[in-house]
Amino acid sequence: MFNARIETVDTTNAFKDAFASTRCLIPADGFFEWANSPVDGPATRGTSFCLALGRSRSRGFGPTTRRLDVTSCTIITGSATEPMTKLHNRQPIIPDQAAYDDWLDPATPPTKAKELLSHNLDGELQFRPVSRAVNSVKNQGAECVEPVNPL
Repeated sequence: MFNARIETVDTTNAFKDAFASTRCLIPADGFFEWANSPVDGPATRGTSFCLALGRSRSRGFGPTTRRLDVTSCTIITGSATEPMTKLHNRQPIIPDQAAYDDWLDPATPPTKAKELLSHNLDGELQFRPVSRAVNSVKNQGAECVEPVNPL
């Protein structure tokens, strides 16, 4: 599972332990949102930011019945705000930089951590269409993020 809803991240069995004690941040300068319109492409803020995440470790068995330790991260999403609502009804939570230390502190209780994620983007996102080359993991070059003219 790669997305957790802010509304239930602290109560859903799959996420609540990680949300309570092993929160992390992933640095980013954009994210992709698919749309069937002339505004296909990533949403960015124009500057670097971090996505709010929960991190967890789990144990399981691999194909050869060897024990495996797996560390995973989950992006926390919330209701979309403008201008994201033009593309989707959800968006990644991008916490205010002033909240980073408290967010990462395992001593911060889950109720306070959830409050830290109330930062609204207030129209800070910028959109630009990119090539559909980004749709395939085989493509890893600049063609995936270079702006293109909409159709």
